[in-house]
Amino acid sequence: MSRLCAAIGIATILAGLAQFWPATANADDAANIATYRKFIDSLNKGDAAGALALFTDNASLSGVRPNCVPNPCVGRAAIQNQLQTEVSAIHIQLQLLGSVNVVNGNVVAEVAHRNDPIRALGLSRVVVVETVTFTGDRISKFVVDPQASDPQTAAFLRALSAPAAAPAAPAQVAAPVTPPAVVTISAPNTGDGGLLTNRHQTVPWLPVVVLVAAIIVTSATLRRTRTS
Repeated sequence: MSRLCAAIGIATILAGLAQFWPATANADDAANIATYRKFIDSLNKGDAAGALALFTDNASLSGVRPNCVPNPCVGRAAIQNQLQTEVSAIHIQLQLLGSVNVVNGNVVAEVAHRNDPIRALGLSRVVVVETVTFTGDRISKFVVDPQASDPQTAAFLRALSAPAAAPAAPAQVAAPVTPPAVVTISAPNTGDGGLLTNRHQTVPWLPVVVLVAAIIVTSATLRRTRTS
C-alpha cells in the first residue's frame, strides 16, 4: 500500500512539473514553429505584408512595439500599421537567442530586438520573450514580454516610462521700438526782427516831414530877415 501511495505521489509531482517543460513537438507544433520563424524572417527582410499574412483576422499583438503599448493592436488593420512602422520607420531586426520551444501549445522564444529608437538611446538591443498562440495554422495572439533582468532592457524600459520633456518656451520677441515723434519748432510770429530786405522795409516818413518843415521854416525866417 505504501508503495502504491508513493507511486501516485511521484506521478502527481511529475504531472505538475510537466507543464513547465517544453512539450515534445508534434506535427502541429512543428508547423507553428516554422510559421513563427517565417514571421521573423519576413520582418528582417522588410516584408510587412508577408508577416501580416501569418495572422488571423482578429489577432492581437502586444508588448514593447511602438503602437501596441499600453493597449494591444487588435485586428489586421492595426497589426498591419504596426508591422509597417517596424520595417519602414524604425528598421527592426530580430535575432533568436536560443531554441524555439512549445509550452502549453504556445510557441515561446527569447529574442533580441534591434531598431532605431533602441540605438538612439545608446543601447545595442532589448531582450524579450515572445509567446505566440495559434488558431489553426495562423497566429491569433502575439505577446512580447521584455526581460527587465537584462541591464540594457531595463534601461530601455526606464526610458519608456520617463516623463516626456516639457516643450521649450517660445523665444521672447522684443517689442518694436517706435522712434520719437519729430517736433517742428517755429519761431514766434513777432515781426521780421529787422531781417527784411530793403525793398520790403517801411520808410520812416515822420522824421523826414519834420526835417522838411524845419528847413522851410528856417528859409522863410532868413528871407524875412534879409528883407527887413
